[in-house]
Amino acid sequence: MGLMTLSEMREDIYVGMAQRNEINPATASGKALLNFRIRDAYRHVCSPLVYDHPVLHNLQEDFVLGSGTPEGQNTESFTLPARLRALELVRNETNGYVHDPDRFDQFMNRGAAGQTFSRRGMRLYVPTSGSTTGHTLRVHYWGRPLDLSLDGDVTEVGSEWDGIITRLAMAFSFGWLRETALADYHQSIAAQLINDQVAEGALEAKMSGWQNDLSDTDPYQSRS
Repeated sequence: MGLMTLSEMREDIYVGMAQRNEINPATASGKALLNFRIRDAYRHVCSPLVYDHPVLHNLQEDFVLGSGTPEGQNTESFTLPARLRALELVRNETNGYVHDPDRFDQFMNRGAAGQTFSRRGMRLYVPTSGSTTGHTLRVHYWGRPLDLSLDGDVTEVGSEWDGIITRLAMAFSFGWLRETALADYHQSIAAQLINDQVAEGALEAKMSGWQNDLSDTDPYQSRS
């Protein structure tokens, strides 16, 4: 997890932007503005298209089969975690069976059966069976980061991202102030820092004999 608290990030950005009155964290409006820009920067660097953070990649949620909401014959549904970005694996931890994904219309039309699942919005649909009632169904997923809301909150990702987040938040803040030259300058630095992290992942892949996904090794391009 990170080391800089939300309040420390605000102060770092304030000083880095030459203590502009518009973003003075001692004022309610300045504090709110900085919180918004930090949130945007934090969410941005946590996108899998920017970097695949392991701490957000290995999340899981357990459900007890037979305790969900009935959804017609031989089907039940569960509410997925609010921070879910994408499903990776659905597995019955009791019998070891992995559920295969299915399109929602096909799943419902053919009648739920076997080891399948379907997702619609934030609902997970699975077959019901007396033989699996009480089994633990574990959902593995990629998640979104929890927002920083309290002054003492820190990020879920590594501390090496603290400076990247504040630098990117500076770029976003200068953009909000319509100072495009300074926004571009700080965003270019943030992009280089992100690429340094991406390069380390590629080096680990090379040394370990495995290859990251293409999205992990492609150079990050700053967004205009």
